[in-house]
Amino acid sequence: YMGRFLITAMDKEGSAAILGVHIKYISLVVLVLQNSAYILTLRASRIQPGPMYSPATAVILAEVLKMISSVFIVLWQEKSVGGGLAFFRKEIFEKKRTALKLLVPAALYTLQNTLMVLAITLLDAATFQLTYQL
Repeated sequence: YMGRFLITAMDKEGSAAILGVHIKYISLVVLVLQNSAYILTLRASRIQPGPMYSPATAVILAEVLKMISSVFIVLWQEKSVGGGLAFFRKEIFEKKRTALKLLVPAALYTLQNTLMVLAITLLDAATFQLTYQL
């Protein structure tokens, strides 16, 4: 399978590479593009005339979409629905203490994203991007 070969290929130094380019450089470029596109899209959606959507709704919807994507990835990795359900049962319901420890960072992350949407509404995109990186 060609895709698997390209992703798992190693360069001369033994680091993972895609078509001879270090994955860390590819990841950096993808993250820069993703963050820039996110900020610009968010800003464009918040300055449109008319009624505005709730920042909390946008954040919750984004988190639900990430959760759905994660479920599909787990199901794909486990190769079956039964295996995926067993994985979720083990990781969420049998390891309750670990799952509860994740609630505080998850809540803070949701608060941060809600405040970020509010900030992008009040600041222009360039100012927001610069101050967000501080």
